[in-house]
Amino acid sequence: MEVKGLKSIPSNKIVYCMMEVDGQKLQTDHAEASKPSWDTQGDFTTKNILPTVKVKLYTEVNSIVAFEDKELGKVVIQPTPNCSRNPEWYPMTVAKNSQDKDLQIRIAIRVEKPPNLKYCGYCYIMGRTVWKKWKRRFVCLVQIRIAIRVEKPPNLKYCGYCYIMGRTVWKKWKRRFVCLVQVSQYAFAVCTYRQNKSDPTDFFQLEGFTIDYMPEPDIDLVSQGGKHFFTAIKEGDELKFSTDDENERHLWVQALYRATGQAYKPGPPNASLAVSQYAFAVCTYRQKKSDPTDFFQLEGFTIDYMPEPDIDLVSQGGKHFFTAIKEGDELKFATDDENERHLWVQALYRATGQAYKPVPPKASLAAPSKQQGFQDKASKHGMDEIIQADMINFNQDHLFEELQKATLTFRLTESICSLGWFSPGQMFVLDEYCARYMVRGCHRHVSLLSNLLDKMDEGHLIDPTLVHFSFAFCASHVHGNRPDGVGTVTLEEKERFQEIKERLKVILEKQITNFRYCFPFGRPEGALKGTLSLLERVLMKDVVSPVPPEEVRAVIRKCLEDAALVNYTRICNEAKIEQRMGQDVSPAQRIDDMIRITELCVDLLKENEEHHGEAFAWFSDLLSDHSEIFWSLYSVDLDAALEVQPGDSWDSFPLFQMLNDFLLNEPTLKHGSFHKKLTEQFQPNVNRYADVMEHSISQSIDKGFSKEKWEPRKDGCTTSEDIYWKLDALMNFVIDLNWPEEEFRRYLTGRMKNLTSEMITKVANCTFQAFDQWMQRSRKSTDYVLPIEVCVMVNVIFSSKARALRLKMDAGEYKYQSKLDETLETMLKDMETTIQEKLIAVLEFVLGKLSRYDEGNPIGAILSIAPSSMKPNSIFNKMKNLVDTPASTAASPAKQAVAAPAQSGHIGNNYVTFMRGCSEQLRQVVIDEVWVNRVFEKWYSTQMKMINDWLTDRLQQSLSNYQFTCLSFIVKKVYSDFELQGIDEERLNFKTYQTIQRRMQMEETTCALTETSNGSNGGVSDYPSVTPILSLSSIQSLFPPHLFPLQGLAAGLGNATAAVSNMSSMVEGAGARVFSLFK
Repeated sequence: MEVKGLKSIPSNKIVYCMMEVDGQKLQTDHAEASKPSWDTQGDFTTKNILPTVKVKLYTEVNSIVAFEDKELGKVVIQPTPNCSRNPEWYPMTVAKNSQDKDLQIRIAIRVEKPPNLKYCGYCYIMGRTVWKKWKRRFVCLVQIRIAIRVEKPPNLKYCGYCYIMGRTVWKKWKRRFVCLVQVSQYAFAVCTYRQNKSDPTDFFQLEGFTIDYMPEPDIDLVSQGGKHFFTAIKEGDELKFSTDDENERHLWVQALYRATGQAYKPGPPNASLAVSQYAFAVCTYRQKKSDPTDFFQLEGFTIDYMPEPDIDLVSQGGKHFFTAIKEGDELKFATDDENERHLWVQALYRATGQAYKPVPPKASLAAPSKQQGFQDKASKHGMDEIIQADMINFNQDHLFEELQKATLTFRLTESICSLGWFSPGQMFVLDEYCARYMVRGCHRHVSLLSNLLDKMDEGHLIDPTLVHFSFAFCASHVHGNRPDGVGTVTLEEKERFQEIKERLKVILEKQITNFRYCFPFGRPEGALKGTLSLLERVLMKDVVSPVPPEEVRAVIRKCLEDAALVNYTRICNEAKIEQRMGQDVSPAQRIDDMIRITELCVDLLKENEEHHGEAFAWFSDLLSDHSEIFWSLYSVDLDAALEVQPGDSWDSFPLFQMLNDFLLNEPTLKHGSFHKKLTEQFQPNVNRYADVMEHSISQSIDKGFSKEKWEPRKDGCTTSEDIYWKLDALMNFVIDLNWPEEEFRRYLTGRMKNLTSEMITKVANCTFQAFDQWMQRSRKSTDYVLPIEVCVMVNVIFSSKARALRLKMDAGEYKYQSKLDETLETMLKDMETTIQEKLIAVLEFVLGKLSRYDEGNPIGAILSIAPSSMKPNSIFNKMKNLVDTPASTAASPAKQAVAAPAQSGHIGNNYVTFMRGCSEQLRQVVIDEVWVNRVFEKWYSTQMKMINDWLTDRLQQSLSNYQFTCLSFIVKKVYSDFELQGIDEERLNFKTYQTIQRRMQMEETTCALTETSNGSNGGVSDYPSVTPILSLSSIQSLFPPHLFPLQGLAAGLGNATAAVSNMSSMVEGAGARVFSLFK
């Protein structure tokens, strides 16, 4: 696949192609734009005979904001199974503004045809029932393979196509589908059927009919169809049948014969070969021909030997004659070998089933003479001299040894694994030889031992049980305890036995030394255990006195010591460790090599325990010593690898963990010499690593918090997450070490927990100091929003508290744990208190501003002149406005205050905006929901109490409309917002809130009555009227009579009216004075 005409991108840009077929995608390798070619082969599987192949060309985009690479061009190809398999150029579709107008791609597409698709292609086609329009279509010739199985009903005995004609039914010779149907238990009928018809066209019952073969085909009917004829004859009626296959005729005749129950059993004519269970035939065949040239059936023939050969036929061929005789017929046979004649006569005798058993003539039983020539196999192989020789003149012991050696060699070369055991036939021959020629049993077993040891030296696997059996037999003879009753032993046998004993000892020690390779995976099963038992038997001085256990253990100990060296040497050779000990190998590579060798060593010892541990059950301590020696050899290379490691490298810890985990799981090696050496070697490294990590974490805290930006992370800030990740990594490192010594393990655990506690304390202190600095810079204004940095600091303290809870320490040993918990809890409480104070200070600031609007305060009356902004920016501007619009000065301050709620910029709205911003900040950033809910509950109750106290201070005076509007808006929004934050209804609607609600209702009534009073005096109001919602009686019902008597309330309303009129006059006078200032 290659692309040409690519000009829009630089030559060093990376491009690739994406191939897609039916939703399956495959991306090619990357290539430079200067050489856009690929060797990628895409194999797709689809069910569509006409698939669509889409190929798109992309270039990589390195921009951070780019989600996917840029598409340079695409092409859509619709291949067919007959399309060209050579690469072709296809023009690619590009964007409108692209410079690659001549962009082309060269691609080779190959569509594999399914096996049942014989041909396909585009052609014009039209038919009457389908494809009624002459149109170019893609046409496929498909082969359909169907397996059809028709279950026969129980009463259908046989069926098939055959030619049939009769006198009463089926009067025309025609090929029909015929069925043999059982009508009742003893009645059968022959029926013919047509296609897709369930009822027979004709039928006849077989009762009274006789079935038989037709010896010759009907000449008149053969031309019309059929080859093999048979008939069904009945008095006055005859049916003729014919089939195209001989076997089918036999099946039809047999089925009809069983159905009619006739006494006569039809036999096939001589021209056909009918062979069944009890019928046999002799056939002659030619080369590469499947049909016999001639044959005859053996029924009625008698087989016998010919005493003398036929003189006329001997010259033509054959030596040994026999005959097959039948009344009026005789067949003569001859073979070139006597044994072959015997086999032929026996086979034909069994086939004919004749009563007379053929007996070979006496001349064939006599021993062959030299005058007869080579008439048997013995003569052919030139063994006459050996057969006729006198056996006494031969050295039978030497001949038996040669025979036994050849037999063993042949046995070990067989495909089966005999392990040196002879087959039953071979054992019979050897036993017969020893019995016939008086071969001594001791000599037999000594020679067998010698042969077995030779084969063991050659590398053959011999069953130690077999060696043990022969050795015990020879030892009993040599030492006087003879199981076969023979009381003598030759000097040669005794000397050979002693040589074999020494030789066997050496071989057994070699096998034990190489037990992993002589008995791989413990196979053959029990062989190693038998070898150890045989070694103990070989070390015995005689058959009675047992060998001392110390002597056996000494031999096995020496073998296992050598085995450790052999095993480790083989592992080093496999890993090529000697070749990698040069100066050019880096220390990290040396550690990697040792890790690989350690894995091989661990696997080896595990295999030893799994496959050979049972055999060494009586010598388990020696096997443990073998493992210790093995590890001592390994420690030499380990020391060499650790010596070249730099002081600040920690790459060797995974090696220690691997070794320590294995040694701890092995009871025999746990706390052994190698284990102790390993811990002593790595203990300084662990201490140094802990010191370095402690110093690194401490420096990270100092540097990190000095530059911390307090951006939210998972459970805290960037520095805290980094510090705690390092602490977790260090703690996991100590846990994964699984240090074997209890004292040092407790020391490491205590040190890690102590370090964790100190770092948590340090992180918390730095965070609290930063929190205190941030809170000191905050201001008391509704523009203030609780910074996100403060919330992140709270999260850091909570993360520290969670870490502190993981330290499960004993209270008696580590007292600092409870102090750490107390410190963190105190910090959280102080943070909560500080945040509460800052939030409440804003409400206090708002209430302080609202206090300027109290009755009798001239500043409040002046500030309420311009209710549009709700924030008096400049008294000068307000006074100028009063001078410029003297008509407006006649309006009452109360009237202007009533218009204040219509504007959205009053101070109550600002406070609600502040409250919502702070609550949203706390809810979204702080991770502890319980702490946030507690802050919200306390904040809500404190706000209500402060508002209630502020109203209580003004119990003897009414609120101005501006004060009422702000407070009403604040109370309502605070209640609704904190209800949405999840505060319980019981905590929201507590007594303080109910008292505030009653006061707000009373102030609302007062404002309504004031407005009504101003309206009755004919005053003009530009503000929306306030409809009184409470009457005097309803006001009296809200409060107890002793607190708010109705008469006092009426008097208060009168006083409020007078105060309003006095305020108007004061404003007019103030306006005149201010106006004089501008003059």
